[in-house]
Amino acid sequence: MKKIILIIGILIGTLIGSNLFSQTIKLTITESQIFYKNGRFDNPQDVLNSPDGDRGVVKIDCDLIFDIQKKTSTFFSRSRNGETNVTEITDVKKNGSKYIITTKDYGRYDSSFLYQVKIYFDVEYQTALFTWYDSYGNCSLVQKEIKVNITQIDSY
Repeated sequence: MKKIILIIGILIGTLIGSNLFSQTIKLTITESQIFYKNGRFDNPQDVLNSPDGDRGVVKIDCDLIFDIQKKTSTFFSRSRNGETNVTEITDVKKNGSKYIITTKDYGRYDSSFLYQVKIYFDVEYQTALFTWYDSYGNCSLVQKEIKVNITQIDSY
């Protein structure tokens, strides 16, 4: 009987705890480079290993904040006069300190067009890549974050 009560207590604690715990991850990016390759490539390394071109290293100043529990991604750019964009997180995959987060973002030139964006980042090794496919131009793009600081904010 004591074991059953203990098991029930653990289960209730786990359920309550999972609802009170939220995780937020913040990427602060100060240097970035976009690579592109004609055609559709789902593996970012295919683009990085043999790009058709790149846009050069660019100094930027922005934050990307992922709220895993609320499933939101908030982009804030100090280098674009405070531009802010909030999108829905559609998928989260985690393996150790590595994450793959999928969002949908609107086009900069045609806001009616949605892009599926995958963000690959590693909290431990402080690396990040953004990938998307532009069907208008039949082009796969990978944005490599040259200088990024990734912090995890756990709250209850």
